[in-house]
Amino acid sequence: MLKPWSQGRQTIEKMIGDGELKQIAGFNADGTDLLESAVRAHASSKLLKTEDPRGAIILAYDAGRLACEALLAHQGLRARADNGHHALVFAAVNAQFGNRFSDADLLRRRRHELEYPTHGVDKADDDEAQEAIDQTEQLLAAVEQLMPLLAIWK
Repeated sequence: MLKPWSQGRQTIEKMIGDGELKQIAGFNADGTDLLESAVRAHASSKLLKTEDPRGAIILAYDAGRLACEALLAHQGLRARADNGHHALVFAAVNAQFGNRFSDADLLRRRRHELEYPTHGVDKADDDEAQEAIDQTEQLLAAVEQLMPLLAIWK
């Protein structure tokens, strides 16, 4: 029988207590669909790389975020649905699964720069897009390894 993930337990319990994470049940407590969406977004980011590097980075980020949300959902957890919820997702997975997910938060920050530039249009190139795609690919592989090991949070 699977046990709830022990690393980061105090952080997750605090996030639940503070209302940053909530517990979910039923079909929502299955990260499979979110992971499938992440894989599709990742594939789409590869297609955009040369024609629209900015769009490729944003899609790669979305794939990474969805994959992290899949990890939480598979444990019956979801970040609150308001401003800052993406950062909460990454804080939770970093607390539980360590630094292998730190690139996802860096991608979040870069996506924010691209979506909300402070000085005109922020540009991205093929190399930066490829780096984001590679980071997301590693993240997806880690999520695919971890999901079968996760139990519902108790």
